[in-house]
Amino acid sequence: MTATEAKVTSVVLTYALGATAAVCVAVAAGAVAGAVTALLLLVASVVFFTRVFRGESEDAHAPRPWWRLSERPRAGFVLAALFAAEAIWLAFSLPSGTGDGASDSVSAEISAALRIAAVAVSALVALAFLNSSIRLMGRGLGLRAPEVLGDRHVGR
Repeated sequence: MTATEAKVTSVVLTYALGATAAVCVAVAAGAVAGAVTALLLLVASVVFFTRVFRGESEDAHAPRPWWRLSERPRAGFVLAALFAAEAIWLAFSLPSGTGDGASDSVSAEISAALRIAAVAVSALVALAFLNSSIRLMGRGLGLRAPEVLGDRHVGR
């Protein structure tokens, strides 16, 4: 998939469906199950979209190297920054779940584990995009968009 409109639509719909699914699971099975569902859907979405989304200068049918998550380094740097910001936000914004009773203690431990998992997932996704962009820069793909000349793409 190379069309920008299709990519944006896919991400927005996936986010909306994922949030809805996580809320439904949370209502049916509890907040912990909902949070775990949200994390799993995030990882699945990132893996799926980095394999399916392609840039105009990429062969849509050729397999992408495992480390390559974007067409150009700039996109990867932007996504790395967004996921790093999300990790930082999650680290400082999630409720701590502290309380006095035994059940509150278990709840606090679960909350802390979920916080660590959410921060770790976002941080790992950020590092994966950063790694991809650094490797693309090493292959001579600069931050500028490729120039398109008819059917040829300059700057591969």
